[in-house]
Amino acid sequence: MKSIFWLCLIFFPTLLFSQSPSQDTTKTYADRGYDLMDTNPDSSLYYLNLAVTQAKNLKDADAFYDAIFGKTKLFNLLSNADSSNYFEQLLVDSAYKNEASPKMKIKIFYRCGDFLKNKNEFVQALNMLDSASHLAIEISDSLFYADILNKKGSVYENMGRRSQALEEYLKALDIYELFKDESMYGIIINNIAISYKKAGDFDNAMLYYNKSIELQMEHDDPGGEAVTRVNRGLLYKDMGEYEKALTDLRFSLVHFEREKYNYGIAVCMHNLGEIFLASSELDSALVYFNKSQQLSSGFEYGRLQIKNTLALAKLERQKRNYINSNKYGLIAYQLASERNLVEDLREINLILSDNYSDQGNFKKGLQHYKEFKQTEDSLFSEESQSKLNLLRTEYDLKYKDNEIAALEGKSKLQTTLAAERQKANVLLTIGILTIVVFFGIVLYLYQRQLKLSKKLSGQKSILIEQKEEIEAAQDKIISQNENLVNLNKEKDNLMAIVSHDLRSPLNQIRGVLGLMKMDSDPKVLHQYIDIANQSAEVLIERINRILDVEAINSGKVDLKIQKLDTKKVLELLEQNFLNAAKQKNMNLRVQSEANVSCMADENYLLQVLENLCSNAIKYSPSKSEIKISVSSEDKNVLFSVKDQGPGITDNEKVKLFLPYSRTSNRPTGDEKSTGLGLSIVKKYVEAMNGEVWVESSNEEGSTFYIKIPRAA
Repeated sequence: MKSIFWLCLIFFPTLLFSQSPSQDTTKTYADRGYDLMDTNPDSSLYYLNLAVTQAKNLKDADAFYDAIFGKTKLFNLLSNADSSNYFEQLLVDSAYKNEASPKMKIKIFYRCGDFLKNKNEFVQALNMLDSASHLAIEISDSLFYADILNKKGSVYENMGRRSQALEEYLKALDIYELFKDESMYGIIINNIAISYKKAGDFDNAMLYYNKSIELQMEHDDPGGEAVTRVNRGLLYKDMGEYEKALTDLRFSLVHFEREKYNYGIAVCMHNLGEIFLASSELDSALVYFNKSQQLSSGFEYGRLQIKNTLALAKLERQKRNYINSNKYGLIAYQLASERNLVEDLREINLILSDNYSDQGNFKKGLQHYKEFKQTEDSLFSEESQSKLNLLRTEYDLKYKDNEIAALEGKSKLQTTLAAERQKANVLLTIGILTIVVFFGIVLYLYQRQLKLSKKLSGQKSILIEQKEEIEAAQDKIISQNENLVNLNKEKDNLMAIVSHDLRSPLNQIRGVLGLMKMDSDPKVLHQYIDIANQSAEVLIERINRILDVEAINSGKVDLKIQKLDTKKVLELLEQNFLNAAKQKNMNLRVQSEANVSCMADENYLLQVLENLCSNAIKYSPSKSEIKISVSSEDKNVLFSVKDQGPGITDNEKVKLFLPYSRTSNRPTGDEKSTGLGLSIVKKYVEAMNGEVWVESSNEEGSTFYIKIPRAA
């Protein structure tokens, strides 16, 4: 019995550590496979396969997935998309079903999130990254947690959710600053610059791109510099500086080709095509788009395939080949719809709408324009500009809570130290002879852990309370700022309307007084006095109406809607503007159907028609004709004011009825224009339950239509 005891005592430790040489061998195989990737791919694959087999035999999950990562990287370098995607999908399928260590699980979830992001499966990608972030918090791996936040920001960026992307970038930035990781700091700066660019703030975007490139050059990070210069090149393209854009893109392309980074090569090819397209070098653009599409199809870069197809649609439209443009546009539309890519759908629908309209298919053109507006409204409702501004302010001010940052840093440090102690204690379990000491240490560490947990809980409560106080104060400031901005806008609008709408009757009175000086006939003078009196009454009525604008908008004041004889309204309009038309040698022709009545406020309707008639005279050439007509149409009455002016382009029609909006046309008699007339017309017509629109072609004049409910 004694001999058996001593034999067990001698050989038990040997049995306990019998797997170590095999585990070391597995790691050696994997390391050898990684080392040979660039120089000898066949040998690299051989060693990685040995590592996989050995890991399976030992049931070593960490070693198995480490070798799988190596095979994925190798097949990417070999441009073998099918094999690379197979092993990436293997990681996705086993992400929640493996027995790997927490550290390895984090790497698996992170890699799966990146893979799914590149396949445009954004929801699944976020789920994987969220799982990785929870594990990173549990094991207190702050830097890996920051990497995950950065990747989540990239996913949100691709989804068009810019404010959420910027939130993730700023949280990651704080961690990199805390740990002085300046290399990753440069990458985050690049991502923040992308957010500024998409928000249209080119100056800040350029500032942060330059800062990012400077940091990456200081830390000898050519890969990060290449990525940032791709983005800066696109910014130069949008700013019209094409030579600078080409310089940046060619630098990045050389780097990606040297590193055999196929996705980066495909992106550079596409962006070079975009630059040539913007500079109207269509043949060169077509060459690069086709190269990018060929590479993207081989590696199943779905988002990039959509971008290339969309670019080909734009190129064919620029050639005025609308059939081919529609063909590419519809392919891109289907692919983007399947992936719910809101930003891409917005641009695709606008191209299709313009194509169909130019072909005369206005029904389909209108259909895609409505979809364009819906996606645009969806995008900007999700991406609140006020929220973006708040996030930028938070970044610039660095939260102004150094005490909270210090407490968080101390808490993370203590958690990390506790994890290291626990790891050291686990190692003390080696050997049967140390069992008693082991349990004593475990008991001791357990008591220490309880004290530490209580201390950390108290610090966490303090952090939560301070965070809630700061958020409440920020919400209050934002609310007050919004109220002040709204009040200022209301004041500006009211002053503009007053200055614009009171001018017309005052001018009528001045004109009549001038005529009275030149005529001594009592009968004629009496007519002039009547006209001046009418204009004064109109002036008083409009003053009262303008003072009630806010009340009308809120629905607290009833309009004086009554049955009006349209013929009498047009006679009064003709009387008011006949003299103005004669001064510019114009023919003012008025046509009206008999016995047509509408339901409207007489003063508002007259103001609307005066605005349109005044504009027609203002922008029409001498010796032309202004035609004013009214007709019945189902349950409505249709007024029209047609001129022979220069017409209005399609691009200017979209903003024609907005306040302060002006077209490129100029008054033919040096008259002044505030840009408020048509916005007032729209406001008054809609208040009377009507609608207003314009039909116009460049150099062929314009016709403004008003539709008002017909009297029963």
